[in-house]
Amino acid sequence: MLLYGSIIKYELSKHISCEYSFFSQDIEIGLPLFYEKNLLFSGHIVVVDNSNTLQIVHKYEDVIFVCHQNFTENILNSSNNLIIINDDISMTHVFNLIMQIFLKFNQWEVIMLENINNFSTFDKVFQDLELIVDQGVFLANPQFHFVSFTKKLLPDFPDLDLDQAQKMFVQPGFSALDSIREVFQYNIIDHCLHKNIFFNDSYIGRLGTFFSDNEDKNRFYTHVLNYLAKHLEELYALSGSFDRNTGSIQLLKKIFSNYIDDITVDSHLLLTTLKQNHYHEEDEYYLIQFLTNIKEGSYLYANYVGTQIEKKWRGICCIQKKGATLLLINMTVFKQYETVDFFRELSSLIRDSMLTASISRRFFTMPNIFKAFQQTKIAFEAGKKRDPSSWIYRFDHYTYDFLLESAKGDFSPEQICSPILLKLREYDKKNNTSLYETLFVYIKNQFNATASAKALFIARSSFLSRMEQISKLTHVDLDDWKVCLYLMLSYEFYEIDKQ
Repeated sequence: MLLYGSIIKYELSKHISCEYSFFSQDIEIGLPLFYEKNLLFSGHIVVVDNSNTLQIVHKYEDVIFVCHQNFTENILNSSNNLIIINDDISMTHVFNLIMQIFLKFNQWEVIMLENINNFSTFDKVFQDLELIVDQGVFLANPQFHFVSFTKKLLPDFPDLDLDQAQKMFVQPGFSALDSIREVFQYNIIDHCLHKNIFFNDSYIGRLGTFFSDNEDKNRFYTHVLNYLAKHLEELYALSGSFDRNTGSIQLLKKIFSNYIDDITVDSHLLLTTLKQNHYHEEDEYYLIQFLTNIKEGSYLYANYVGTQIEKKWRGICCIQKKGATLLLINMTVFKQYETVDFFRELSSLIRDSMLTASISRRFFTMPNIFKAFQQTKIAFEAGKKRDPSSWIYRFDHYTYDFLLESAKGDFSPEQICSPILLKLREYDKKNNTSLYETLFVYIKNQFNATASAKALFIARSSFLSRMEQISKLTHVDLDDWKVCLYLMLSYEFYEIDKQ
């Protein structure tokens, strides 16, 4: 993890006396190195002992040097970024302190990434934040209610009064600040730093911490808030809200996500999570994928609709995955608690929301989610071709189309269709007859000669004559159901090709 110089300086100052010199920009640097002549230390923080000080004569834009105050003359003359150690302490000890700082923040970064990957709660994120902060940090949603907060407080705040702290968010003009991207100090509430949280460019919440008279501390918390905000936005994108869940629904979402990625889930973990959410092993499910034709804010809009449905009814779990909003509905649980017809309600909602939805076939047990996800993609692709003006595509409505497309593959009709039809088409072309159409009508009319003759506008005797001609030409056995099935599929392939 790269750290800003201000973070290093602030953390060092907890242990030893140190100060900046020529620190013109708060640059990011990597792990500490001891200075050695000809060493490539670009992008690092470099600890310099007294024997090497005189060798630093050039200016390095992306390096922070650390040295003792008694050995700075030549470094100062080179105008490099510098942290000066005032205490009488060995530079080896300083090096070890800096390394400990990096290790602590690396540990925090790993934990934060695990929180994202595991769909952790926001309370868990703020609990882990206490690894690196020494004062209170809190998160409020747009309605100024606390989502979560740390337990660590400054000595001047022995107890965090949530009602009092909440009032800091509702001072006049405070809500007008929700478009600010950087960490800011509100003038009326001059003892707090704030950082807005965004999702797809929309304001969704605000981080806050206490402002200090120590500018180094404010720099430190500015970077912490920025880094924390990035991870909170990622977690929000996955969970779709700031709800303070117990963790069981978040774990369910993680399992849901793993199945979408075709990742095997431990059976014991699955059963435990199902039980925590009042699900059962063989409940009835549907998977729904939301898409939208709205270009601006489409991801946010679909996410908003999905999370609103999740909040409205029991048995529904919503995640954002692979660029789409996915809704898993446990129909067994839904029917236990809700009296409405879900798909009728969904149809009305989709019609009014400028979204489209594709719905899988009904399935049982969660491990079938991956196949259900494939079905939603198939339903959308097939539905867009056949019914482009529709807003809901159910896999069951397009299964036949999918089977035909899958069976045909990339072959042309001439390459895959029944040789019987190929022979009839070739004969018709040479002799100006209609044997291909005659057999098609006969099969379509369930082998009824009278109905077929009527459909072709010919006498029954003429029809029978044609069928006799077909039999002599192709030797087709219409009593063999596999032959008939092959003929029917072949006719369909020709129809698709014609379209």
